[in-house]
Amino acid sequence: HPVARASLESQLEVDAAQFHQLAVASVRATVETLNAVMDQVELDRHNVLAGLKKEELTSWWLNLIESTVEDYLRDVGYDPEAVPYDYCVEAPKDMDAVLRNLKILRGLFVHLTPEAMSAKERRPVHDLIDGLKQQIIPKIESFTENSQVVLNFHLDLDEQDRASAAYFLEKLQERTSKFDAVLYEMLEDLAKDLEYLEEMLSLEDRPYASEAGSLTLGVVPVTGIIVGRFYRYENELLTTLQIWAEDLYEEISAPPKPAPEDDREAVVPPGLGLDRRGTVAGVEDIGGVGEPTAGNEVATVGTTTSAPAGKEVAAEGAASAATTDGDGAAAGEGAAGAAG
Repeated sequence: HPVARASLESQLEVDAAQFHQLAVASVRATVETLNAVMDQVELDRHNVLAGLKKEELTSWWLNLIESTVEDYLRDVGYDPEAVPYDYCVEAPKDMDAVLRNLKILRGLFVHLTPEAMSAKERRPVHDLIDGLKQQIIPKIESFTENSQVVLNFHLDLDEQDRASAAYFLEKLQERTSKFDAVLYEMLEDLAKDLEYLEEMLSLEDRPYASEAGSLTLGVVPVTGIIVGRFYRYENELLTTLQIWAEDLYEEISAPPKPAPEDDREAVVPPGLGLDRRGTVAGVEDIGGVGEPTAGNEVATVGTTTSAPAGKEVAAEGAASAATTDGDGAAAGEGAAGAAG
């Protein structure tokens, strides 16, 4: 019927117009999304090159380690408020709490030695370290992959799977004339950051100490940064004692005096509970988490680096002695945070 046909054609024209409008809107939305993605990629690439992503990453892992370790220590009876924030100026209100904290830490240190860390028997503190590593290492690996993409882009290289930092540094040297001084320095810094992080990750798979038992300052693996956090607390406690209770500090830090054969009583700082070997004696089961118990394992006193008066030893890794080999070391939290 002519009328019905005209009506149908009119409806088809309307539908076609609506379809065209929807198609145009859809294409525009897709283009806008792609542009936004490309803008984000460009921003991320700039942030990686400028070092902002590295700073974001290192700040994240240091904050994560600090909060996680502090929560763990609270659970085992440690009092983080025992030492004032500005302990070089303000004396602690309860010196006994400082001593209790030191006793708790040294009870834990026995489980942070190379032998204990590599032993089959696992302790809660080992689970804490493993849990942190499972969060941190994938983030580092992601950053290294992004850094490789950025270096490939600027150096006009065919994408290499897991190309090493040494490869990028070599190619950068070959292309020195291609870049101005500022861009060259940024690319070199990024390649060196990549080199540092590669070493961090490789150290996780190496023995904790060198064959000779010696340690050197250098790159600190993730495990070393975590363990170093525990030793930073000890340095704060020792500095506090050195400033506000010097006599007690000297007794704690001094080597144990040999006792006569007929009278083997220990000469110890009052209240700390050290035996004649200079080790923590009578450490109770801390917080029910299965750490040292009385008559069981003991932590040697005087084996850690003490802090100079008026200064906090910021090196997290005075403890890395327990965690690194001859190539990687007990550097500080700041050294690790710098990531090169």
